[in-house]
Amino acid sequence: MNKTMHMSWVSAFLALSALASHSIGQASALLPDCQLDEKGRSDCFLPFAEGLAAVRLPVTGQRDGRWGFIDTRGNMVIKPGYDQVRSFANGLAAALRNGKWGYIDTSGRWVIEPIYDQASHYSPEGHALVTRAGELLRINRAGQTHSVVPGNQRAVLHEPVDTEAQRWSVSLEPYAQLWNLQQGRVMPLPEGLSTIAPPQDGLVPAERRLPSGAEYWGLLNLQGGWAMPPNRLQSTERPLHDQGLVARHSKSRWQLVDLQGKAQHTGTLHEVHLVRPGSWVVAPEEGKLELWDAKARRVTELPPGLHLYTPTRLGDSVVLEARDHIALVASHGQAWNWAIKGRQVHTARNLLWLLREEQAEPSEPAGASEIIRPDGQPFLDAATRARLDDYLITPMNPEDARVSEPGAIPLALALLVPLDNARPPALLTHDGQIVSQPEWLHISPRRDSADPWVVQTREGFFGAIDGQGRWRVAPIWQGLDNFNHGVAMGRRADVANGQRRVLLDSDGHLLNSPAALSQDCTRWIGGVLACVDDHGPELQHYLWHPLRQQRTNIAPIRQLARLAHGLYSIQQDEQWGVMDSHGSWRIPPRLANEQDLRLLDEQVGLETVHDNSKHFSKRYRLISLADGNPLTSLHLQEPETMGVGRYLVHTEHEGSRLINAKGETLLQLPWPSGHAQTDGQWATVLFDDIWGAMDLQGQWHVPPRYHYLTGPLAPQQWLAARTQGGVELVVDSEGHAMEGDPAALEGQAASVVPLPTLRLVQRGQRQAFVNAKGQAVITAEVQCAQLVLRNAQGLQTWPLPASACANSKQKGSRP
Repeated sequence: MNKTMHMSWVSAFLALSALASHSIGQASALLPDCQLDEKGRSDCFLPFAEGLAAVRLPVTGQRDGRWGFIDTRGNMVIKPGYDQVRSFANGLAAALRNGKWGYIDTSGRWVIEPIYDQASHYSPEGHALVTRAGELLRINRAGQTHSVVPGNQRAVLHEPVDTEAQRWSVSLEPYAQLWNLQQGRVMPLPEGLSTIAPPQDGLVPAERRLPSGAEYWGLLNLQGGWAMPPNRLQSTERPLHDQGLVARHSKSRWQLVDLQGKAQHTGTLHEVHLVRPGSWVVAPEEGKLELWDAKARRVTELPPGLHLYTPTRLGDSVVLEARDHIALVASHGQAWNWAIKGRQVHTARNLLWLLREEQAEPSEPAGASEIIRPDGQPFLDAATRARLDDYLITPMNPEDARVSEPGAIPLALALLVPLDNARPPALLTHDGQIVSQPEWLHISPRRDSADPWVVQTREGFFGAIDGQGRWRVAPIWQGLDNFNHGVAMGRRADVANGQRRVLLDSDGHLLNSPAALSQDCTRWIGGVLACVDDHGPELQHYLWHPLRQQRTNIAPIRQLARLAHGLYSIQQDEQWGVMDSHGSWRIPPRLANEQDLRLLDEQVGLETVHDNSKHFSKRYRLISLADGNPLTSLHLQEPETMGVGRYLVHTEHEGSRLINAKGETLLQLPWPSGHAQTDGQWATVLFDDIWGAMDLQGQWHVPPRYHYLTGPLAPQQWLAARTQGGVELVVDSEGHAMEGDPAALEGQAASVVPLPTLRLVQRGQRQAFVNAKGQAVITAEVQCAQLVLRNAQGLQTWPLPASACANSKQKGSRP
């Protein structure tokens, strides 16, 4: 039966539902959901199939009514007694009773007992799809079953997605997985895990539903076996593990137990946080915090209100902040805390900086500056620490330090600007010394700590010092710019009479350069100068490489912006590219916008490609920052970073892939991933339900990769789909995305085809199906708050036995 006939039959039977739901008020209360919706649909009638149609009718004592079947003469062939049914196919109909599905024949006898969670109808070949305990099975007429999908995926059978009902939407719920990112493999885990977390000290927290229906967490080893099974741990929240001590949650409280489940302390706890290996912060009572060791022994009390969920790492120690206090939990299990009123808190260069705010008074005790090592001890001796109160302190940002470059000079920890302008500036060296010279007037701040610091002397000359305060470039320069990758531009009286700037390296040696360089070049791109030559008939843009003493002609640079990792975003004409600090193109200018490239790390960028001629105007791919070549094809969903050098790519047709910075596939899955959490070399991956379409033989036609799938949208069998990234698609019956605008299908509908044998007519509050000769075959009306059906002879076929009320009106006229 085609879609048009299907809808015509449904519309006809829905009219019976409408009569039952609004003709008499009492009847409306019997089956309130049988009313027509705005599209003429109802939950109370199915179309005829193999001479029988399913109807849902009121049944005494059953609030939602029950389903039965009538024939084309209006006779109740199978009495209403089922919670839900499907149409007959191949002589059998799926029926639901007491929450389980089975199959009945045309007499209502159970041919296959109701033991399944979901069930389709039978195909002409004699197969159907059923689910049991999350397993999708193919079943034949004899009740024999065969598993269709692997056991590591729970399955749900939904509804047909074509007009012939030979393909059904099926969703899978892949169980959680643990990935080893370095090895590119999925670790072995038991089936049925609903949630997992990153490994903690060699054990993996994992949640599983027990046969009782309760969901508990347990702990797995890295071989996939239970080190502490859920039925022993019985934790209702994710447990924490460290050195054989486990924090479990039960009845809204926490307790620390060993791997056998034996409590390691008396009483229970309000909160438990593993802030670092061997150190637990617990709340024995509301508003009170204590530090416990790896044996669940109390070490010390901590200030209340500490933010415990995202501690800041400081070497092997951690820093915990509150509104007025800060605590340091060291690697040997001890803790310290300091008041931070009037202070700014920084963690830089593996030190904790408690720096007096600029507006604070020097004499304010709470605002005194301190620098703390990861072991909780002062970094400076008392005398040096006291001297810090005379300065405003700017720690060097380690993200900008090129400390690994060959020949990098010793780094200073901070720039010190005196509060007394009559005193010289200073540097705090890496070994905790404050160095300064009376002749220093000003030290220029800069972003890159691998270059010398430019210093102006009180005599008005310029030079440069290293991180120990020693002169690298003698103070004999009349002007000196900040260094860029070991090169600077300056003026000196004995060079060109001080009339032009020249280039010098970080040791003060002059570099050969064109005489016009100081006038041509105004911008630095790392260690390269961007220049404009206006001496000829036409402007000529070029780059000058000081160390190579080489000129490279280029197209005009309109804009440039500094990116991370020593890269620069460059605009030429209307397009953008990426250049490194040596003046080499990593990505030639071809990007439409500066925002179309986002750096994921030092090796890989994420490119957005626009195409307004297509329905999906944005697509994404990964780009190698080494040579600008694409690492992936264009896809609708953004890739994800999975730690350093690992990336998760979501495709529309091939599932998802884990790749490295060379584009090599390390791990491939047939479905898209959901939420992923990375911790070092491990990633825990949770999956959303994925939808596809399957025939009744158990073969996929639309592979399971969508967040949702339904249809058909039109006679051409287009299906509506949504990707895991939320992109709406229209796909064909094999899952291929339609090009163009899906809205073009809106408004298409099947032409109206008249019913071949019966048509519905209505007179007053009665309705009837009549044949081609105008003879009433089935009539229906509401009497005494009941829907009464009669056959062609006028005999009441429902309800049986006929009530007195119905008998008194049995001889009434028919349309």
